[in-house]
Amino acid sequence: REESPVGDGNETTDEYALVFEEGYARNQATRNTLTVNSRFILQALRAIVSSDTGLQEPLSLDSPFQLLHQHWEDIEEHHRLATDDDARAHLGLLMDFMNAELGSEHKRIHAMVRKSQINFKDLWHVFTPGEELYYSHGNHPWLLRCAKISYQESSVGGPIYLVTARNTDCSGDVAGDAELQVAIKRSSFGRDDMIRIDELPIYPLAFWVGEHVQLRKKLEDRGSTFLSVAQGAHFKYYSGAAEYLQPSPSGYLLSGPDSVGEWRPFTEIGRVIVDRSAFEVEIGAKINHIKPTDAPDPVTCPPYVIGYSPRQKTWCRYFVDNLSEIEWKADPWDSLLLQDRHKRALKVLVESQPLPENPYDEEQQKGKGLVVLLHGPHGTGKTLAAETAAESAKKIIIPLTAADLVTNLPRHASKWGAVLLLENADAVLPSHPDSNSAASASVAPLLHLMEHLPGTLLLTTTHLSSLSPALKSHVSLALGFEAPGPESRRHLWLLFLSAVPEAELDMMPDKDVDRWHLMAEKLNGREIARTVQTARTLARAE
Repeated sequence: REESPVGDGNETTDEYALVFEEGYARNQATRNTLTVNSRFILQALRAIVSSDTGLQEPLSLDSPFQLLHQHWEDIEEHHRLATDDDARAHLGLLMDFMNAELGSEHKRIHAMVRKSQINFKDLWHVFTPGEELYYSHGNHPWLLRCAKISYQESSVGGPIYLVTARNTDCSGDVAGDAELQVAIKRSSFGRDDMIRIDELPIYPLAFWVGEHVQLRKKLEDRGSTFLSVAQGAHFKYYSGAAEYLQPSPSGYLLSGPDSVGEWRPFTEIGRVIVDRSAFEVEIGAKINHIKPTDAPDPVTCPPYVIGYSPRQKTWCRYFVDNLSEIEWKADPWDSLLLQDRHKRALKVLVESQPLPENPYDEEQQKGKGLVVLLHGPHGTGKTLAAETAAESAKKIIIPLTAADLVTNLPRHASKWGAVLLLENADAVLPSHPDSNSAASASVAPLLHLMEHLPGTLLLTTTHLSSLSPALKSHVSLALGFEAPGPESRRHLWLLFLSAVPEAELDMMPDKDVDRWHLMAEKLNGREIARTVQTARTLARAE
């Protein structure tokens, strides 16, 4: 314990600039404490340390005195540049304490860091609050800003250091500051308890070997894209590595961004929906807390957004670099054989269905949805008509199953403006379901959905007469499809043969279709398409 330069030796400890206390238990040193009463030292520390750390007066620091180690050079600089005599004297007193009590330890750790190495015990030394950190998620770089590092012990994973870092994030509604925690396990260190700093899962950017200017420009561009895509809901095309959510066995239990389950890698190619707010509705909680800011920093944005995969039927993390705009077909109706008035009705209805204000309020949305029934024999174009209507309206189509009827998926789809497609509706809602059948369990959910869904639902069936009257009463429009006649079959043959690349085609479709008597077989559209595809496969083999 040392007296401040202005003390007379009779003051209480509150009047000392610094008070150092050594703790002992059973004759062994335990925790040491340094109390800072000097307003000059506090002013310097507040100028050095980020303002949101809340340095109170008096300031109490416990061993191993992380703040002093991490800001050693800054404190030296403030002491050297101090122009006020009292401030210089008080800072000199602090430097004397640091050199006497911490100097040898600081030199030992500093020697390791100069070699870009660190051991687990001293890991906290390289993580200075406010410093930029380099983190890689799925081989995608991510810059964060260090908030703090803390030591924890786990009965399962053993000792860890938990690095808390700040970044920019977007909830789907607002963008702002958020926090991310990354664990560094003791088990990741070698036998000699040493590791290269750039081999840590997260580490200071200063130790990253690469072109920093190029990295920052790349992340700034990616972050700008993130901020534009992460707000609201968007249809996008995706191609590349992604992560799908495997829910935890106990369901969605949220205490952190990864606790909802395990994010597993897979490859996604196709159309997806980006919408974090719908995901948070699904899990019933916020992923993290976001403090809104007027000017969010794009450099620290995550490398991924959260969205839904119609193909996987699950929630995913999609890397921003792999997202692109969807190339919608220019004239999708050209390939559909359907009466013009039926085309026009289906096109107008699907394109004109408005987005609901609140798709999750069922009573408010009652009777506002569009339900279209497409009926006819197999292979007559019912599914193609549904896909064409969605393509024309620039809306993603989502196949629906009986299991989906009791989930939030239909409500999410209505929010997105997507088109739901339930094929073989007669299997889900027959006119006389067996009370013990699986179809019987789907009757009430489907009827409830048809009445309360504010979006677009397209149903297909090959047996119109087998549908229950209750289902038919909820249908907005029913369109019939017929088996193709000779002229329609000729059109389909020409359509599918014309789609074959010229390098694979050793014929003239407009002439050979008639010469080969291809219309002699009464095939439907699906059968004609599969015949052409099979012929292509056989031809390539020869």
